[in-house]
Amino acid sequence: MAKSARQRREYYENGRPGEVYGIWNGITKRFAYGIKEPTPKLAEQKLREVNPGGFRCWRYEWRKIPDGFQNPKNPIKYREA
Repeated sequence: MAKSARQRREYYENGRPGEVYGIWNGITKRFAYGIKEPTPKLAEQKLREVNPGGFRCWRYEWRKIPDGFQNPKNPIKYREA
């Protein structure tokens, strides 16, 4: 059964006890900016602070961070100066 709009809003604003949420980058398949917050709403607010233009970008979405999850290495190699 589908959740009602009220249930979805409460989940977004309050999260679930003991869960941690972060911002997922759908292109690189990793969590971005090291954001870890107790609710999805707070995770999105933190993204707005860190990257003001990025929160509108379709590549970012909030997701629950699984227990013991380790981000893969950043695929971008920086040139040495």
